[in-house]
Amino acid sequence: MQKNHFLNHPAYWLLGFFSTASCVAFIFSGRVLALFMLMLIPVFADLVIHYRWGETFKVRSRPERHYYIWMIISIFSTIVGYLYFSAMPEWSSTTMSYMPKILIYLLLLFLLMGNEDRDGKTRAIANGLKIGILVNIIWSIADAALYYTAGFSLTNRVFAGYIEAMDIRYGQLSLIKSDGQFRSGGLNGDPANIGLFATILAAYSLKARKTPYYILSILGTLSSVSMIAVVGIIAVTLIHLFHRRERRRRMSRRQTLYLFFASVVIIGLVVTNTELVEKMVGSVNTRMEMKLNTSETEGDNYRLQYFKNFLPAVLDEPMYLLTGTGYMTASYPYLIHGYTSEEFFPYDPEMTYFSNYFDLGLTGFIFFLIFYLEIYALFRRRIYLQDATDMDYLIYAGLLGSLIAFFGYHYSLYSVVMLLSICAVSHGDTLRVRKKQENHA
Repeated sequence: MQKNHFLNHPAYWLLGFFSTASCVAFIFSGRVLALFMLMLIPVFADLVIHYRWGETFKVRSRPERHYYIWMIISIFSTIVGYLYFSAMPEWSSTTMSYMPKILIYLLLLFLLMGNEDRDGKTRAIANGLKIGILVNIIWSIADAALYYTAGFSLTNRVFAGYIEAMDIRYGQLSLIKSDGQFRSGGLNGDPANIGLFATILAAYSLKARKTPYYILSILGTLSSVSMIAVVGIIAVTLIHLFHRRERRRRMSRRQTLYLFFASVVIIGLVVTNTELVEKMVGSVNTRMEMKLNTSETEGDNYRLQYFKNFLPAVLDEPMYLLTGTGYMTASYPYLIHGYTSEEFFPYDPEMTYFSNYFDLGLTGFIFFLIFYLEIYALFRRRIYLQDATDMDYLIYAGLLGSLIAFFGYHYSLYSVVMLLSICAVSHGDTLRVRKKQENHA
């Protein structure tokens, strides 16, 4: 990546960074203004000023086209949901609350694609995301270490004002449970986000040959006690190891030293069996046992209810074959037919693929899926080329990590995933133009 990305485009870098840190915000008289939202102001102002308004608008690639279709269907589904739930104010207001986000991410890509120095701005956003992911992982590790050694949560103390202003559940961002579990959410307040970050960081470390990041991803998993991270890291590692080209690739001397160092550190921690490591591993074991045990109400893990009852919910609600009802309303088919024991209120099930089917309908879900599969395939090919860059590795890792994490949580228009997607479209088109110019030269 360019070394001057921050100096040239600081607002874009900060936009990427603060998208990973929702807890970092200004608080005025009990009202919260997230710095991510604040950074949208200078970014959009710059995009409008430097947009090539004299040029005819054109869609440059299939991923860009499918992204726009996905967003347009999202708008349509939101309007349908608002009307469909007109007699249920909580549901109608919930789905409509996502309209500003849809418009923001639609306009962000549209303006970026027609902007001057698009590549530099895209790189700035991506690098801000990368640093933000690293900072979150390191923060979560420090948060867990302080709790297990000193008995307090760094996150809960530093962001006490945010917790009060947002009326966070249980009065905690980092969850402290009676069974001994401690789950740090980093600068997000949601351990599932650390699960996504750890998965992305592990995938990036393997492709970019930065083994210390792999160690951080494992420690981040222990700190957040996220099953998404456990499954995600295992998945990206297996994908890396079993790919034919990767097996033929020789490790560099530096990577060999990193692997040796990582092995020594991990073995040392296990052998010494320090109290800190023992407590962190104990929390992970407790979490895994809880996931494997059945619930008292349904005789089944509550997340499995969504998997087991997905097809019945589809068959019982044929409307979704035509249109969805907007984001955060995917629980409705499950709730209305008694397919889940959860409380009756609007939310998305903790599985992005199922959620998007009911949020967007079959057509929207198909375009959502096509978009991510084709942009992932593009960068999957890209990372094995000789001229592959750190930017390529980062976007590939972000897409792979997201596709895996989608199975374990609802990342409905999550800022980190959306910015990664926008960077993927923009950078992918930059690579296409560059290749075309080289072929004509």
